[in-house]
Amino acid sequence: MYSKTWIKPTQENVNDWIRLQATGAFRYREVLDGLVKPDDFPKLRVYCRRAVEGNIASRLDGKDGWFRPMDAGFEEIILDGQDVKDEPLLLPMEMHKYTHIFAPAIILVAGVWNKGKTAYCFETAYLNCETYKTVIYVSEGAELMKLRVKNKYGYVPSPMPFTMRRKTGNFADVINPDEFDLFIIDYIRPDMEKAYAVSNELKAIYDKLKNKIAIVAMQKPTGRSWAYGGEPTQWEPMINITIDNGYAQFTKLKVPKTFDPDPYRVKFTFKIVKGVNFVNVAEVIE
Repeated sequence: MYSKTWIKPTQENVNDWIRLQATGAFRYREVLDGLVKPDDFPKLRVYCRRAVEGNIASRLDGKDGWFRPMDAGFEEIILDGQDVKDEPLLLPMEMHKYTHIFAPAIILVAGVWNKGKTAYCFETAYLNCETYKTVIYVSEGAELMKLRVKNKYGYVPSPMPFTMRRKTGNFADVINPDEFDLFIIDYIRPDMEKAYAVSNELKAIYDKLKNKIAIVAMQKPTGRSWAYGGEPTQWEPMINITIDNGYAQFTKLKVPKTFDPDPYRVKFTFKIVKGVNFVNVAEVIE
């Protein structure tokens, strides 16, 4: 019969466990891999509190007895030279001429169902795959992707100029800035019972980008500018674009390139051919 080998908690082994083994939020009873006798739980709680005082751990807001390892990491910002490097990213319908793009950046494309989000994602990959090492994450399978690629190029290139992968969630887990320069996600589906929380996924993606760029597509209700999840979906992206029936429009530009015309007054009208091609593009100033 299996019997546990109990560990006697000390301030030293608690601190070491938090520094070296804790990977996220933990309850104090989980310290030392849960191998502390219940009789020693009061001591364990005291040691966790002292770890907070020693800047080794931090309390988890709103959850009594929960902690996380202290995150003291940061990236030093070095202002090197005088030139400001604008990313050469091209956006469909030449929308890039209205905005600066600085990495790291999320560009959020919120669209009504079946009205152009996928076309926007594929067009962005098509325009940039020679400049940026590009991956596009999709929810559909290989045969549908083959059809979309043929509709875009007229044939299936071999090798493909960008990478395609199937994935339907937890996208931050696969953001590796050492592997790709441009990440395109078509699309994030929020948990509709707590759609507001989807902004946490956008934040997690942003935190993984380092100096790279992500295009993220999301669904939005008809007649509304914001994606499901509401106003919090506007927080992280550098650029927010809404796509409705036959037009696209900016809803957020962190650094506009021009104010004449006002980018927020420009509607980019279009038609879509074969699901992935924008045609009859025009700019209408409202």
